[in-house]
Amino acid sequence: MLLIANAAGFIISVVRYTFLPLLRRINMDNWNLTSVGLVLIGCSITVAGTIIAALILGISIRIAPYLLITTAMLIVMSAFLIIYGEQMTNAIQ
Repeated sequence: MLLIANAAGFIISVVRYTFLPLLRRINMDNWNLTSVGLVLIGCSITVAGTIIAALILGISIRIAPYLLITTAMLIVMSAFLIIYGEQMTNAIQ
């Protein structure tokens, strides 16, 4: 139990001191639908890979099929978002 608490504390400190300062410096003017779609598809593939890796290692996850279906839907939606964003960008130019 102590190991889990230490791991959670470590993850919270990494997010607090590494990612939050980076997020504050991001200029949101440069983001469009394609950028959001690329971030979404990258995160979804990472989550799906993590779930599959956990299953391969023998960790039992009861809701793994639902999580994988959700990530598959997010991957498909973000692919459509990327295509639509590119078409809108090309139409404006």
